[in-house]
Amino acid sequence: MLPSLSCSWTRVRVTQYEIKGSHQIVAWRLKTGKQDSASSLTPDVYHFRILKATSIKLHSINPQIMPYPTRHQVYKIFKNLENPDGGIEEFFKSFSPNVEYTVPGHGRFAGYYPRKEDYYNATWAKFRQVLREPGFKFLIVDGEDGVITGQDGWAVVIMQTVDTVTKSGVVYDQHYSWHCKFNEEKLVVKCRAYLDLGYLEDVLGTEMKLQGID
Repeated sequence: MLPSLSCSWTRVRVTQYEIKGSHQIVAWRLKTGKQDSASSLTPDVYHFRILKATSIKLHSINPQIMPYPTRHQVYKIFKNLENPDGGIEEFFKSFSPNVEYTVPGHGRFAGYYPRKEDYYNATWAKFRQVLREPGFKFLIVDGEDGVITGQDGWAVVIMQTVDTVTKSGVVYDQHYSWHCKFNEEKLVVKCRAYLDLGYLEDVLGTEMKLQGID
């Protein structure tokens, strides 16, 4: 079943429709500009605006018009992390400058970062200094099946580090669950990352101390 739409103006192609509740919908035929009532809809291309209540179920709709990234699109964004050379920079292009990033838990690496720059400088930039080339490399567990997307822009991605080694030769084998909220421009505006913070401290925290990095 396709997700319900709760939107302002959205372009869709309708083949079947089902209206739930007392929704008041205005449909405009793009070619003629003629205004139709919901009861007289025929298969065509329309603009819908939901004026009251929240959702209309569409059984056949072009996925390209959905306001949030598809599972495949989210997968492609995170797949950039498999390529440390240029991939990480490309990955962060999908994050809003004002993304709210949270690492739940306890310890110095847990916290809240109100901007992308704050988060990157406090974590990735420092960790990059204590890793052997090429730095961080990630694998999405189970490929695209390791990505879960919801109706409201939230996506969950399960990852683990691979071939990631500190300058002292210690393998960093971490597991992550990233929970990201995308906006309609397909940029991440909220993110919560779950990981083993104790292990992070043991490996990268220790290496930072050895390298004299606060």
